[in-house]
Amino acid sequence: MQDERGPTATVTNLETGVPFQVRAEYVIAADGGRTIGPMLGIEEIGDRGLVKMITTYMRAPELIGVNPDPRVSIYWFINPDHGGSIGSGVMVKMGGQGWGADADEWAFSFATAPLARYARRSRATRPAPLRSLVSCVSV
Repeated sequence: MQDERGPTATVTNLETGVPFQVRAEYVIAADGGRTIGPMLGIEEIGDRGLVKMITTYMRAPELIGVNPDPRVSIYWFINPDHGGSIGSGVMVKMGGQGWGADADEWAFSFATAPLARYARRSRATRPAPLRSLVSCVSV
């Protein structure tokens, strides 16, 4: 809902199931165009499914204090064999014990080709996400 003062979002506390309202200056619909756009009558144009993203949420206490610049929250892996940044992977701080140098929770994401690219291959020759992950970070 939006009035002359800005948007009001109704959100639900996932632990209690209780809805509540939040006032904001802006609302960002980070849902891949699946919900908010159609609700507002906005038509999505262009191709979808250009990449398939795989994300792993992890706790890594070993990374506490390793961060060379605690102000940085996103780390891109650059592996030319995987098309540069998005195909190589990205790690994003999610907090945990804290932000900055104390972050111990991370999300690691990397892109793979859309499944249609492998549609003609047998299951045995399709690339496995684990093989892609290992190759992305060159371990």
